[in-house]
Amino acid sequence: MKQSVFVPEHLSARVALLPEHRIGIHRVTVKLLDGKTFSPVLIAWETEIVRVEGSDDIPFAEADIVDLYDASPP
Repeated sequence: MKQSVFVPEHLSARVALLPEHRIGIHRVTVKLLDGKTFSPVLIAWETEIVRVEGSDDIPFAEADIVDLYDASPP
């Protein structure tokens, strides 16, 4: 069973300001504490990370997320 990973509370307000990829879905790049980035990452309803492209699961924990930014196609 896949474990849920949520956007840290201090970053969820930023997600709300980004353009929606689809209704209720935001497409972002996530930056981690160790400097790694994952993109695109799909976030549902500004709070839950539901998919990381190229991965069967979410390969990081909420505590590791330090930043995120828009990854919408141009």
